[in-house]
Amino acid sequence: MILFAFGIGIGFLRNNFKKSIQDESIAEKPLIALDKNQKISEKDIIQEIKKNPSSKLNSISEKSTSIISYEFKELNTPSPSLEDIRNLINGWLLSKSNYLAGKSEINLSRIVSKGLIDRTIEERQNDIKKGIYKEINSQILKIDLESQTSSRIVVLVELNYSERIVKNSGEFVNETSLTPLKVKYIFGFSNKSWKLVDFVSGL
Repeated sequence: MILFAFGIGIGFLRNNFKKSIQDESIAEKPLIALDKNQKISEKDIIQEIKKNPSSKLNSISEKSTSIISYEFKELNTPSPSLEDIRNLINGWLLSKSNYLAGKSEINLSRIVSKGLIDRTIEERQNDIKKGIYKEINSQILKIDLESQTSSRIVVLVELNYSERIVKNSGEFVNETSLTPLKVKYIFGFSNKSWKLVDFVSGL
C-alpha cells in the first residue's frame, strides 16, 4: 500500500510538472508573437518614415533660411478661362511676395514680361539699400473680365492686401492694409503663351 501510494504521488507530481511546463510554453507563445509583431511594427514605421518623411521635411522647411526658386508653367491656351488668369495672378503675387521678403529668387519669365520683372528687381534692390524688406499678404476676393482679344486680356481684381515694412534688424517700420485693393491686370499673348505685362493699382 505504501509503495502504491508513493507511485501514485510520483505520477501526480509528474503530470502536474508536465502540465506546468505546457502552460508555461503556451503562456510564452503570445509573448513571443507580440514581440515579433512589435519588431515588425517598428520596422514598418521606419519604412513609412523613409517613404513619407513629410512631417520631417515640413519642420525643416519652416526653419530653413535658404533661398527658394519657384517656377510656374506657361499658359498656352489661346482663350484662357478666368480661373486660368486667377492662377497666373496668384503665381505672380506669391513669387513677388517671397522675393520682396528676401525669401526666394524671382523666376517668372514664363508668366511675366521682362519689363515687369525688372521693375520688381529694382524695387528689391532699393529696399536692400535702405536695409528693409517687405512682408506682403494678398488674397484675391473678386475677379472680373474687362476685355479680351486674341492678344490682350484685361481683368479687374479686388484684393485683400496688407504690407509690412521691416528693418533687417527685425524692427517694425510701418504697415498698410487695404480691403479691398482694386487692381487692373493686363496680359499679353506672345511666343504662344500668356504673360502678365502690367498692372495698375488703387483704382
